[in-house]
Amino acid sequence: MCGQGEPLVPRTQQNLQRNHAKSAGGVLSLAADGFPTLMIPVTSADEASALLQRYRNHYGIGASNMSEGCGNVLATDGTLLAKVSYIGRVWNSHGELLQEAVLDSRDRA
Repeated sequence: MCGQGEPLVPRTQQNLQRNHAKSAGGVLSLAADGFPTLMIPVTSADEASALLQRYRNHYGIGASNMSEGCGNVLATDGTLLAKVSYIGRVWNSHGELLQEAVLDSRDRA
């Protein structure tokens, strides 16, 4: 869970240049049964991975609760750019692994 009073989505988004080529930018869809649906602009695969994991952990969501399309990174025209899986791995639109999950420093013990 996030710390008390800590926002789910950081107030200032970091532009993570290291993985910019892996996900040139889009909107991350976050949705689960009984939880808020969010559409969050992202500029990197790292950012998308960290945000999905933070959403999952904040609300205590299980994989079976995630709605269809949760984790999709979409272009402005609706084209699927990438998919972030439940554990935070990022896959391209052809189902090929782009990168392993990024650990958010707030989630480390």
